[in-house]
Amino acid sequence: MIAKRVWFDIQGLENIIQEPIPRGYNILISGVDGSGRTGLAIALLKARLERDVAAFVAIDESPESIKVMFEEQFNVPVDSLMEEDRLTIIDSWSGQGHIEDWVVIDPNAPDVLDYVTDLWIKTHRTKGEGYLMVFDSLSTLFEYAKFEEALQFLRHKTRKIRASEGIGIFTISETAHSAEFLTTIIGFFDGIFTTGLTFDAGKYTHTVKVTKMRRVSTSGELRTVKLSTDGFIIE
Repeated sequence: MIAKRVWFDIQGLENIIQEPIPRGYNILISGVDGSGRTGLAIALLKARLERDVAAFVAIDESPESIKVMFEEQFNVPVDSLMEEDRLTIIDSWSGQGHIEDWVVIDPNAPDVLDYVTDLWIKTHRTKGEGYLMVFDSLSTLFEYAKFEEALQFLRHKTRKIRASEGIGIFTISETAHSAEFLTTIIGFFDGIFTTGLTFDAGKYTHTVKVTKMRRVSTSGELRTVKLSTDGFIIE
């Protein structure tokens, strides 16, 4: 039975989990390839733009392609938000910096990525601003960097975000890692969003399951969100 139709606008996230994501939370978006992990991350970022500043760390795709997704799929005015210093796209994909000055010179070095993103957090926390930061995708980092270095980055970054009362959104591909690996990193996160993609009767269906939201009322519960032609539906 359809309980509520959800748009990923300012209230979209709150409608899914019943409460806003608390500051200091780290969320993992895990799912199969093509299930909409990056799109969901952008939607969650968009939901916070009126109250927080935001950064999108492009690890898996070029900053230019991320900008196009922001503008064409989510109607986010990237240029004006960047001019106002409300949105930053950090280039950890090419190391060339085609969007702005926030560039990770060595995209495959977790310690360099850690430094650059820490600097961004410090810059905005000094101004007293709340923030949300998206890392898309951890799979690329773990593929090209040494495992222990990538794990140390994840450990430090989630602690940093928690301590500075930001919100971290991290995406990862289920198809790129073993179940044992995913079990290992789940402990770093306060909430898990699992995206799914099925094909039935000639139609693709996207789903999002929300679990493990610590310290909020949905802890231990499961909600399924299906993508319809005009929004998301919670069942």
